[in-house]
Amino acid sequence: MTEERKRHKDTGDSETTGPDRDIRSGQDEPLIQPADIRRRIAGYDREIDRLQKALEDAKERRSGLRITLEEYNLQERADPLAATPEDLDAIRGQSLRQALIILAERHNNVLDSTAARRALEAAGVVEAPMKPNHLYRELKLLSRFKQTARGKYKLLPPEPEDRSLF
Repeated sequence: MTEERKRHKDTGDSETTGPDRDIRSGQDEPLIQPADIRRRIAGYDREIDRLQKALEDAKERRSGLRITLEEYNLQERADPLAATPEDLDAIRGQSLRQALIILAERHNNVLDSTAARRALEAAGVVEAPMKPNHLYRELKLLSRFKQTARGKYKLLPPEPEDRSLF
């Protein structure tokens, strides 16, 4: 240390500065070099670019999900076997078997098991969530339903009563 620096250090003079002295704190700390500052700025710029790209990716995914949801809603509304509010009023308070027959009759004797399950849950005929195999078993037990495709059933006309015994 130079003689002048020793003298200022002994007297507690904080006005002295040097290459190893931080003006702000008065502590002997190395100052940040301009090259370090440029390196940090470049790092922050890369981080900003990465975050902006991630934001754009998230916006694109959100946009895709919104389009998918709109298409799903359009398809759901276009389903002719989906239950209407009138259907729900008609089956409310009925037994499960009676409700299934009413739903099929209101849709040209055709029943979609998924739409029926949703309607039964919405009307409170069964507790939600109803397991699909429970509905499948009920439809198999009812002799008036014939499976035409996976999840699709046709309501058969009621069998005539045998009056020959009376």
